[in-house]
Amino acid sequence: MAIALSNVTDGLSNLNLSDLPDKVVPPELLDSYDEFGDKNESFEAIILEHDTLLDKAREHIKQYQAQRELVNEWIAKAKEDHLKNVPWEQRSVVLTMDMAQNTEVPHLGSKQFGKAYYMSPETHYVIGIADNATDTLNAYVWSEGAGERGSNEVTSALHWDLQNRGLFASNRRFGDLVLICDNCSAQNKNKTIIRYLMWLIESGFVTNKIILLFLVKGHTKNLCDRMFNLLKEHYRPRNIYTADQLDVCLNSNPHCTAYRFTPDRFKNFDKWQREYYLEPKEGGILQYHIFEFGTYGDPLKYISRVYRDSSNTKDKPNEVVARSLRPSSKTKRVAANLTPEACACTR
Repeated sequence: MAIALSNVTDGLSNLNLSDLPDKVVPPELLDSYDEFGDKNESFEAIILEHDTLLDKAREHIKQYQAQRELVNEWIAKAKEDHLKNVPWEQRSVVLTMDMAQNTEVPHLGSKQFGKAYYMSPETHYVIGIADNATDTLNAYVWSEGAGERGSNEVTSALHWDLQNRGLFASNRRFGDLVLICDNCSAQNKNKTIIRYLMWLIESGFVTNKIILLFLVKGHTKNLCDRMFNLLKEHYRPRNIYTADQLDVCLNSNPHCTAYRFTPDRFKNFDKWQREYYLEPKEGGILQYHIFEFGTYGDPLKYISRVYRDSSNTKDKPNEVVARSLRPSSKTKRVAANLTPEACACTR
């Protein structure tokens, strides 16, 4: 029975919702008795544990399917807006953000390692931000000596990417902005990203709403994963000895553009945000997969959902949560003071 339980556990990730039985064993078998005429409670406990695992599997499958459907709907809308050349202030911009596997310098891709096997190469981090409407990727690269892979670095990359898309330097404004991410709390599922997106709404750079979508764990394949293969197409088989050579390789595909971080590009968003926004309540981020900004009329409020259909489930009818990050001591501050230069103070 222990082997059967292990097989059920190991196979949950490969199941479709239609594959799941109502019960592992017919209910009448729960009344089984052992050879001494006593009720077999251990057998009953195992069956109940099986059913619990199946219930969790059903919920997991429902979550990832709902999230994927929502993502696909937004991507279809972004592609349609792009093809029709919809004005930017009415357009839906859908970006996918993800960290790539680290690169290294030196990288000996065309040789046997030999003595170089014992070297400690310098790690270079890469974060990609892909445009789902055009299937193009902007990659932002920095060495381990220049910065870490934390929330400030990721938010700095997002800020620079929006600059590259003309959001701050011109009169361009986005109608909707949808940001698709995985569930890495240290990089993109955290208070820094949430308050940065709130600032975009409050300052008027996004005129309608922003939706931050997190794909369900175990089902996070996205456009960036495909674009990373193109980005590193000329990196893997080559010998690379300098950061400049690495940058040349990462810019060799016409669908990918790599940018090298300089020290002035890294910003301390946490420091600035503490002066203007409250912190989200503890436990108010990690369990949710959808965050919406700008839908309440108050730019300092956002709503969060566990996943797309969570507001309509029988067991959890109140999963839509509204939160405000308005600090009581700064209620008179105005969004006009929150310029890109002010928010992006150098660390």
